[in-house]
Amino acid sequence: MGTAMKSRWVITALTIFLLRAGSPVFGGGWADGRVLRKWTREDGLPQDSVTAVARSSDGYIWVGTQEGLARFDGVRFESIALVSRSGLRDGSVIALASDHDRLWVLTGHALYRGNRQGFVEVLTEADQSLGRGQTLSVDHTGTVWIGSAEGVFRVEKSVAKADSSGKEWFSSLTEHGEVLCAAGTSVRCRVGGSWHIRKPFPTGEGEDTFTHVAFDSRGTLWAADSSGDIWMSSGTDDLRRLELPERFSGARVGAMLCDEEGSVWVGYLRGGIVRAGAEGGLESWHPGGAWESVQILSLMVEDDDTLWLGTAHQGLVRFFRAPVRVYSETDGLRVASVSCGFEDSRNRQWIGTAGGGLYRFVDGAMIPVSSLKSTHILSLGEDSLGRLWVGTAGDGVFIGGGGAFHSLGETLPIVLSMTRDEAGSLWLGVLQSVYRFDGRSLERVPSLGGMNPTWIGASGDEMWLANGLGGVARWHDGEGTLYGEEDGLPPVAAVTVLPDDRGGVWIGTHMGGLLHFDEGRVISITTAEGLCDDSVFSMIEDDGGRFWMSSNHGVFAVRRDELEKVVAGERKTVDCRLLGVADGLIGRECNGGQQPSAWKDHRGRLWFATAEGAAVVDPAKVVFDPPRLKIESFAVDGRKYEPPGKGLLLDISPGRGELELQFSSIDFDLGDQLHFRFRLSGLDDRWVELDEKDRRIYFASLPPGEYSLQIQNGLRGMSWAKPGLKIAFRLRPAFVDSRWFVILMGLVAAFAVWIANRGRVGILRRRQKRLEELVDLRTRELAEINSTLEQRVDEGIAALRESERMAAYGRLIAGVSHEIRHPLFAIRTVTHLLGRRFGANPSTGEELGILERETDRMHRLVDDLLELGRPHELNIVQCRPFELVAHLVESAGVHEEVGLPVEREVEPDLPAVWADRAAIHQVLLNLVHNAARHAVGASRILVRVRRYDQGNSILISVEDDGAGMSSEVQEQVFEPFFSGAGGTGLGLAIARRLVREQKGRIKVRSRPGEGTVFTVELPSGESE
Repeated sequence: MGTAMKSRWVITALTIFLLRAGSPVFGGGWADGRVLRKWTREDGLPQDSVTAVARSSDGYIWVGTQEGLARFDGVRFESIALVSRSGLRDGSVIALASDHDRLWVLTGHALYRGNRQGFVEVLTEADQSLGRGQTLSVDHTGTVWIGSAEGVFRVEKSVAKADSSGKEWFSSLTEHGEVLCAAGTSVRCRVGGSWHIRKPFPTGEGEDTFTHVAFDSRGTLWAADSSGDIWMSSGTDDLRRLELPERFSGARVGAMLCDEEGSVWVGYLRGGIVRAGAEGGLESWHPGGAWESVQILSLMVEDDDTLWLGTAHQGLVRFFRAPVRVYSETDGLRVASVSCGFEDSRNRQWIGTAGGGLYRFVDGAMIPVSSLKSTHILSLGEDSLGRLWVGTAGDGVFIGGGGAFHSLGETLPIVLSMTRDEAGSLWLGVLQSVYRFDGRSLERVPSLGGMNPTWIGASGDEMWLANGLGGVARWHDGEGTLYGEEDGLPPVAAVTVLPDDRGGVWIGTHMGGLLHFDEGRVISITTAEGLCDDSVFSMIEDDGGRFWMSSNHGVFAVRRDELEKVVAGERKTVDCRLLGVADGLIGRECNGGQQPSAWKDHRGRLWFATAEGAAVVDPAKVVFDPPRLKIESFAVDGRKYEPPGKGLLLDISPGRGELELQFSSIDFDLGDQLHFRFRLSGLDDRWVELDEKDRRIYFASLPPGEYSLQIQNGLRGMSWAKPGLKIAFRLRPAFVDSRWFVILMGLVAAFAVWIANRGRVGILRRRQKRLEELVDLRTRELAEINSTLEQRVDEGIAALRESERMAAYGRLIAGVSHEIRHPLFAIRTVTHLLGRRFGANPSTGEELGILERETDRMHRLVDDLLELGRPHELNIVQCRPFELVAHLVESAGVHEEVGLPVEREVEPDLPAVWADRAAIHQVLLNLVHNAARHAVGASRILVRVRRYDQGNSILISVEDDGAGMSSEVQEQVFEPFFSGAGGTGLGLAIARRLVREQKGRIKVRSRPGEGTVFTVELPSGESE
């Protein structure tokens, strides 16, 4: 209730201290309204020094520490045992990198790859790159890079190959397109396979001159040096130093990254954060107090601007924008306890405190109103003239206008409540009486005496008043009526009222819950009906149909329609969402017993007076639904099963009946408000609640039978989410335990007796008949084999002839091409010399130009002939179809001759293919170029990748919507020197040879007017 009427208690935590420890350096901005949450070893973290943070595609946060790796779902840390051939000898995680569905882990002795199913060792400490490894990066092609004290290494087939020139210490890696850059004694970048010193960054002489590098989305390169300076360069002639606030001067950088919006984030080893963009807009955050000495070792930024910080000795920290923002002493209040607040007709916020005076809220800061001398403010309101009225505890009423306040004297010493009715009159509730100001005079309402009106509510032409002494009052048509115990109301203090536009009034009480009073009928809604607290200090309705109430246990919300159904007897309980520290509140204790201690601003936000400041709730950002449940594994007797679809029954073979299910429920906003329950119908229909951190259900020995396992989650105080997860399964009994086994044994015995009685003659007859059937069967099989053999012989002879013809053809091409190349080179040289001598002569310049172009064309023809006839040494490896197509589309985009948009369509979860990456890229790029040059009328080119339904292979097709080609052209399109529209006519012949050498096939399908499709079929990794 009121500040003077109740004892104060405050729930404190380190996260709250961190939030209040400091404020943004430049005007709030990014850091304004954000909340810090922290997890340490006491919460399940393996160790308190977090060296790396990454997020995998399934939503988990992976945390690397100096004593191991953990997976985090928002509540529980699950320590991961890294499985390797030699075992994990060093759990100190140096770096993490997420690559699609894989996570790469660099420790002091090994490099691991894996996911939630497990990890395998890729490299060991025998590789020099791991001895002093510093950083880890995965580029757009999936290649893994390691920066260490020995240089930069590229990981290929479980081998680390030195890629940089020289043994230089590199502590950071970054990539933009085809460019990879590293930070060390200099900034070096890898372009076209070669490393170069990046200009104009300077080259230092000592170790670690540059500690971090990062590319933003525009290609600007950012670098941090060992002095803490931040440099940025968008080109070789552009180098600028970021002008940092003085408090960051000389501070070493602990982590740096760029987000998708193009901003660079810098975490310091002195507890501060800086965010900057290439176009300016520098923001920084540097708290004081205990946070001053915190060292930031790692950073991760999510899409919603949530920042994850890995710190030295202080654990994992999440810096995020919560649905509740509390303005307190760090924002300008001299006293944290807020008693009331009000938004006037000009959308200005006024905040009254218990002992600190009156404030105006301007741009995130509390500005004290020095012209008002009273310090204990109880109520605020505005009259029809636009003047602010201030009610105090003992100093009377003050009226403000023109920047000054004047007192009404001691006529109204203690004003508990203020509100305006729909006619514009201002009502004032004071001890033992009620007053009304109609714009001209202040008059006492005689029929409403003898009560302490803690809250006044207006509805049409009537007023409802909460009586702090017990009961409520109603004023209508100039008459006041008091309602109390004789009218069915309980003997508790009424603290707040909210008139019901459908009849009656809602009453918030102290220790009596929420009441609905209408024509003498009282309905009580307390914690027994699901309300979060039996004390309701203030009550206000948002724009979404929810009642928001404050109490000593926090702010909570209930849907209005659920309350009305309880009143009507259609529902027994309500869902109540309680806000707490995890939502941004500094403390749970709210203030009440005066009005307005809750109000709504013009933006729809709700303000509440609390003992720790003015709490602002954005209802649109409050989470009311629990996260989705997901089954991670379902195993019976150690064998894993895929959960069946809805309505299907999973049939499980007989066994021990040992069942284990693991599920996930990932959420980082709700904290410990999530809880879970399950039931196993068929064994016990009762629900069993799980510990909030438990994500495992286990039964040691289930008897055979049919079961239905159902799991639900929910927020505390609210209904369970339906239907949740459900798995129906059947455990089949062992055959020897069934009655059918007994029947079968009887039948077997009877059949054995019958067989014995048949005698030897019957056995011989059956054997003879069986022999005749076998002879017939073998005869038919031999005939089929003979027919197939003849066909294969014919095909082999034809293939041999074709092979001999092509071999001779290749030898002829190679010989002629080599003979032509030498005189052709001489002609090109002479043409060049003549061009330099006579090129300026108009009479000879044109002829020499023709001669030079034709010799160039003949040179390209000779190159194509040699390519057609030259045997290739292929490097067949497993390639991911998605990466092949991504590289193809990227390469096609930089070729000017490809004037059409190139789109891609790739089926998900495709296996790898066995191919020479460079050769297949050459084939596909040739098909794209052909489509761009020859597909008349085409508007786009589509590269489609899918699984071949009739075999273990992958189909990659290049399709256009051009004019197509005739069947005659399709029959000759792969023949050498055949060209439908210029060129040498060798491109598709070379493509066919390259594909065949990789055990693949290429074919064309086209019809005039319907476009053309070239399809390359390659064997998949599943075929091996």
